[in-house]
Amino acid sequence: MTSPASPPPLPGSPCTDCAGHADCVMGRLPQAMRQQWGAALQERRFTKGQVLAEQGAQAHSMRVIKTGSVLLQGRHWDGSYQPVALVGRGAVTGLLGIHGQGNALGLRAASAGRYCEIDHQALRAGPVRSVEWRDAMAAIVAQSYQCLADWAQVVRVRQVTHRMGAALLLIGKEQRSPLVRLPDHASLAALLGMSRESVVRALASLQQQGCLKRRDASHYELQQPALLQCLYRENDGSRG
Repeated sequence: MTSPASPPPLPGSPCTDCAGHADCVMGRLPQAMRQQWGAALQERRFTKGQVLAEQGAQAHSMRVIKTGSVLLQGRHWDGSYQPVALVGRGAVTGLLGIHGQGNALGLRAASAGRYCEIDHQALRAGPVRSVEWRDAMAAIVAQSYQCLADWAQVVRVRQVTHRMGAALLLIGKEQRSPLVRLPDHASLAALLGMSRESVVRALASLQQQGCLKRRDASHYELQQPALLQCLYRENDGSRG
């Protein structure tokens, strides 16, 4: 099994003048390394619904999400793929391929966006054994574990409205903004273990409680103090 083919690259060098270094694995490396690998790195667009990585497939490049949101998904017992987390800028796939291993999880685009890609051959030709590279990889692995742990906690929230509220806080954290773009209701329902009708009702209930404001069909502005207060009430009630 191989990873999905890459679309044509966008023109220009995306790494040297990128404003997203703080969220990118390449941004964790010294400038000399970024300059060395920058010429081999290519920026590409992706569309909503596009499969960016298949679980178990051996990748031949590393991909870093630059803009947009993607769903991490795993193979269910019945053979279907189910989302387990929603991630955004800075998310990495294809790292295990450097060591000849398949992708631990799949990646499907929840929105349109862009990613940066560098071939494993170019990475192997560079100082991948350096301390700086190992430190950057360790940070990415720790971040990935934390992300999965955070989403695992969200789906344990019993009340569906509060589960949605906890998910919105995580999405805001991933998108680094109180104005969040949500995936479609079907994807949200699968991610949170609820029906699409429950997604609609939960969003409406949070709006009525003043926890968020709808800006358009897919964008909501989080009212974080009210949303946190709502979740604290859920936490207190679960202890009672």
